[in-house]
Amino acid sequence: PVQPMSEVAVTVGASQAIYLCLQTLLQPGDEVVLFEPFFDLYVNQVKLAGGTPVYVPLTFVPYDSSEDVVSGGEWILEEEKLKEKITSKTRVIILNSPHNPTGKLFSREEMQIIANAVEGVDDCVVLSDEVYKYIIHAPPPPPPPATSSSSADVNGADDK
Repeated sequence: PVQPMSEVAVTVGASQAIYLCLQTLLQPGDEVVLFEPFFDLYVNQVKLAGGTPVYVPLTFVPYDSSEDVVSGGEWILEEEKLKEKITSKTRVIILNSPHNPTGKLFSREEMQIIANAVEGVDDCVVLSDEVYKYIIHAPPPPPPPATSSSSADVNGADDK
């Protein structure tokens, strides 16, 4: 069970919570992995705690890669890009899912890649920023069925 007096911190928001976590976890020179693009607040919070930001770019994969086509797509985490940035100085990986600014939801497989990457790295934690976790994006409702635009369909119009 959770020990509320020693394991729970109450903050005035997620930004303060992340700040306090980084102040607690980092020593000068420790590295913090940020998935790029990232929420701009993270860099300065890492630096204020004496840490060094280490950037791991997410890869944008368009839905349609045809020439002269502008397409949406998805951002993916490539295992090799993460592994090459993990060192003995890595203390924190900040995971933001749903991700700001891309909206990306990290898949279970990507989260497993992150967990595997920190195996064997002493004192490394994954700081999970899930501030958007409860926002649900549902498809819009279908449009109402087509209606006739004939004046004969207006109530009482056939009497006139």
